[in-house]
Amino acid sequence: MTARSSIPALLVALLLSLTFVTAACGSDGEVTDADYLIELLGLDSEFSRIGEILAEGYSERLDAAVSEQERAVEIREFSAESMDRFEEVLDGTKDLSPTEDFEEAYETRITALEAALVAWQEVDDQLDDIDTEAEMKALLEQLFTSEVFEDIGAPCFAERAIDIDIGCDAAAPTPGATEPSDATPRSDPRTPAP
Repeated sequence: MTARSSIPALLVALLLSLTFVTAACGSDGEVTDADYLIELLGLDSEFSRIGEILAEGYSERLDAAVSEQERAVEIREFSAESMDRFEEVLDGTKDLSPTEDFEEAYETRITALEAALVAWQEVDDQLDDIDTEAEMKALLEQLFTSEVFEDIGAPCFAERAIDIDIGCDAAAPTPGATEPSDATPRSDPRTPAP
């Protein structure tokens, strides 16, 4: 399991734990850790949901594009529209009220989201000066696999939308599932681990 794919599973486990504690202790109307995490996960889920809608539309549009110029226009539009949705996630995150336990993590997340947005804006500006699909895809792959996206995770829907490889798994692992160690011998790589 990659670090990126294990973070949501850990957040869900923490969220469930906090929900049970909050329910057992009662609430005095203040924002609880569980409330904060639910809102935070909701923003991420909404971005992923919208991203999948974008991916479907832009994938179809790229397939229908006849010329290199048309494909370049679609890639530019995909980047700009996805970046706008990403900025909405940043704004929504800024609107959250973290609990005392999550204040430091909240500030770290805001800083990471802002850095990613600035980097994306720079790349988006560079796309205007590039005419080839291959160069555009390479630039977006470089952005989404860069250190700036390491802590927050790359927008995996981009892989399907514009056919790039940014290291996202085709299928998310099942929570609680374990991956075989590198030492597990297999005669055929298609054979599942015992």
